Amino acid sequence: MQAGATSSDPKLALAALVATRSARATSVGVTRSGGDLSALPDPWLIDVEGPGPRCLQAGMAPVWWRSTAIDEGAFIVFPVDRSWRADFRWNAGQSRQPVPPLSRFESDNAFVISSNGREYAIKINILPAVFDNDLMLVGWLMEKGCVQQADALLRKLSQSQPESVAPKGDGS
Repeated sequence: MQAGATSSDPKLALAALVATRSARATSVGVTRSGGDLSALPDPWLIDVEGPGPRCLQAGMAPVWWRSTAIDEGAFIVFPVDRSWRADFRWNAGQSRQPVPPLSRFESDNAFVISSNGREYAIKINILPAVFDNDLMLVGWLMEKGCVQQADALLRKLSQSQPESVAPKGDGS
């Protein structure tokens, strides 16, 4: 190793990259629909508050999520061809809504969410079962546009890691 070089934690580097990307997206006066990118409490929840891509692990039952769980409310989910619809009701204080096992999610799924007089599309990408490396998984999530979920996974990974130790100097 070269003099003065330090080893870096790739998870920390990727977390910094995601944080910098998110900061740039909001610091220029741009606001993204879907709320605060850092708000998702678990990487595998499906945020139904705004448009965009979402990711789901293969074989996992989807759980709809909202950040504001104060009031009661309703939302409707239907495929883009509107061939069927599913009505959901939020109770006051409820932020998670399990999807009934009648639904089957395969490959890529595009839906329209209707809530509070708004309609917007979400696309659910199914995670291939090839990731044995968390950083590769975070990269895949980002590539698919599931940045909110990548952020949540990075937070989860950083919480499960022991405190990083600063590199020791050479004693001079």
